[in-house]
Amino acid sequence: MKFKSLPPALVNLALTFSSVILVIAAMELFLRLFPEYLPPGARQYMQPPNQEVLRKAIIEFLDESPYVKFKPNVTVEYPVGGSRGTREQFDPQWKADAKGFRNPPHLARLPRVDIVTVGNSFTLGMGVPSDKIWPYLLNRKGYTTYNLGIQGYAPSQMEGTFRRFGLPLKPKIVIIGYTSQMYYRERFFFNKGYAQELKKFLGDMESFAASARPEIRVQTPFALHALYLAARNRYLTRILNEQWKEDLREIDQGLSGRPEERDQETIKRDRFRIYEQEILSVGHRPDRNRLEHLREWKSTLEALSNIDRMARSIGARVILLFFPHRGETYFRKATGLDLPDNFLSKKEARLLAEFSRKRGITFVDLSLPLRTYTDQLPDEAPIDQFPYLPLDGHMSATGHRLIVKELLPHLENPAPVPDPAPAENPPFSGTGSP
Repeated sequence: MKFKSLPPALVNLALTFSSVILVIAAMELFLRLFPEYLPPGARQYMQPPNQEVLRKAIIEFLDESPYVKFKPNVTVEYPVGGSRGTREQFDPQWKADAKGFRNPPHLARLPRVDIVTVGNSFTLGMGVPSDKIWPYLLNRKGYTTYNLGIQGYAPSQMEGTFRRFGLPLKPKIVIIGYTSQMYYRERFFFNKGYAQELKKFLGDMESFAASARPEIRVQTPFALHALYLAARNRYLTRILNEQWKEDLREIDQGLSGRPEERDQETIKRDRFRIYEQEILSVGHRPDRNRLEHLREWKSTLEALSNIDRMARSIGARVILLFFPHRGETYFRKATGLDLPDNFLSKKEARLLAEFSRKRGITFVDLSLPLRTYTDQLPDEAPIDQFPYLPLDGHMSATGHRLIVKELLPHLENPAPVPDPAPAENPPFSGTGSP
């Protein structure tokens, strides 16, 4: 039996399709063999073939909060390039102590310390040498300080870390490092059993062995897929932002009190153009009106309350340290305009200040000191004099020194600690007015 010849159109379609597949395969093979030709922005989406091996060698999983931490005595090294820059711009390596935290080795052997710090990467000190991070600098000032900060931690994990590793050290002071917008991580812990079983809630701890930024959640073994993810993250977000612009402007005009200036916001100093997206996004976040009603926020305050309650049980006092992001810190320096009257970070700080007042916690907001310092810098100041790293959004060595400067008065001249407000049970739900 003879088969009829395929129609020419179908043959052409098959040839075209085959050619496309061959081109894609050739591009994928080339980028696999020569990964240096892959743009840095796409490399952070690439998952190395040995990621799981590296993760198991460095990461320790626990059956209770904090559920995950670094193993004792391991060397932690982050990938550089892309949004982190060079090794000169981002210090990628530190060595864990005998308990798996970032401290000088002798501190892990001490039965008691003066201060315990808990927090995420801003407390860990990502991107800065170990002898320049603020918990280490407190040691240099005479306060024996044990750092329990771990990148990507949610407030619930901070609570678990303090219960398991901080409480036995019986510190006199507990410093909770809260980074603006970290409350959203609580969503991964609404179902604790699910979080334990799945072990996929780890943020940058999950992807730390790969070339990824802390905020990267999706990674792929394919180079072309990595290119697509990078392009989608960069360009699709801009398109969506344009679509939402009118809605966001309406929200901002209702809160900022200066609608005519929103359209005038622009980067006026070239050196800040690299931060344009994060600077100009300040004040353009629609969820800030309902922050105190979010389940994530209420869960955050519950975790902070539990840390405070444990600290009081051993006679320790608590300092809640608020870290703002680079966008709001550089806003006035970059645009020449005042900050909006209301924006997410500002509202977080207000609610946390009210929460702290009711519980008798010392609240230290770094927002104004960091902005004031940045604003008074001369335009030609070297980049290492600014409080954030050149590319990565974490604090620089200068920023860490400023943190210590703001903390010291509260350590040397502690304010009296009143009993928490009677209404603190159940834990305060964060309904303070903005």
